[in-house]
Amino acid sequence: MVEIRFQTIKIDTISQTSGLFTGDNFQHGAKAITKINEGQGSVSGDQNKIKDNKSVVIELEANEK
Repeated sequence: MVEIRFQTIKIDTISQTSGLFTGDNFQHGAKAITKINEGQGSVSGDQNKIKDNKSVVIELEANEK
């Protein structure tokens, strides 16, 4: 068995599917799901501008994918 000891530990943020566990942990059947809708995408290059932009995200049900 591996043993790791810290004199100090600082946690700034725990977000989305992060976790901090101590002791004997058994996450049987644990799962993490993340969903991000992005309608804009990315813009690259020099002096590019976006004006009057409109984005639509159409979500499909799980059985329609």
